Formats: sequence, structure tokens, C-alpha cells
Amino acid sequence: MSHGLKLLLIAAGAIITCIVVVVGFQLAKSGKNDTNKAKEQFSSMTNEYDDVKLSSYDNITISGSEVISCIEENRSLLVSTNQEFVIEVITKENISAALTKSTPPVGERYGEIDSNFETQLNYIKNDSNRTKANYINHQGSFLGSVSRNANGVIQKITFTQQ
Repeated sequence: MSHGLKLLLIAAGAIITCIVVVVGFQLAKSGKNDTNKAKEQFSSMTNEYDDVKLSSYDNITISGSEVISCIEENRSLLVSTNQEFVIEVITKENISAALTKSTPPVGERYGEIDSNFETQLNYIKNDSNRTKANYINHQGSFLGSVSRNANGVIQKITFTQQ
């Protein structure tokens, strides 16, 4: 082979190598963008799932034990300081106490900024508190209703004993 042909082969090899490197970097950048988009979509779907899960309590009758499970399942939302979310439970005792005082029924609220969340949770699970106004009867029926803010974000779930 002549020297000119060898130089052409080396030059062609260098050009092909440069092209392969550029294509490789473009594919890596495209893959990174696709991964970021997938993460955003997954996060969005997770948020939508949480919203659907909470909105499933709207206009549905569930047992007291399911109300307690709802409170426990949403513990992270209830004790979160960056999100206003409350679960209110109105028992028949709450209602009768409110009616005798001529005030609207207000139940026990879980998730308001306070430090007694665990105390509240233990209280409703303790059978020795059955006669107290805020005790949740495990076999009782509770009708759920969901309240949203102006942006459509769920702020409160209210369970009223039937």
C-alpha cells in the first residue's frame, strides 16, 4: 500500500471514531432526559394515586375499624407540617353533646398541628374508652365525605357515625 492510501485509511478511521463518540454522547444525553421525564411521570402518577385513594372515601359507608385504618394509613399526611390535611371523626356522642349545647357537631380531628397524635390513636383503640365521646366504635358505620380547597386538593375527610 502506498503512503497516501494509508493516510486516507487513518483519516477515515479517525472521522468514524469521532462520529461514533458524538452519537454516543447524544444517546447518553437523550437517555438522561428520558429518565428524568419518566421520574416526573412516576411522581405525578403517585400523587394522583394518593388523591384517588383519599377521594375513594367520599360518600361511602365504612366500619369504625376501617376509619382507624384510614387514620393509620395516612399518618404521614396527618403529621406532615408542610401540608394541611385533617381527618375528622364525628361519633354519635359528639353529635349528641353538640346538640345539647346548640353548637354544630365537631368531632375529634387528626392531623391538626399538635403533638398528641399517638395519644389520640391509642385512645381510639383502647376499649376502656368505649363510653367517651371521641371513641370510635370498631363495629359502627361511618359515612365519609371529602372536602377540597379551591385548587382541588383534598384538605379534609370527615367520617360521621350513622
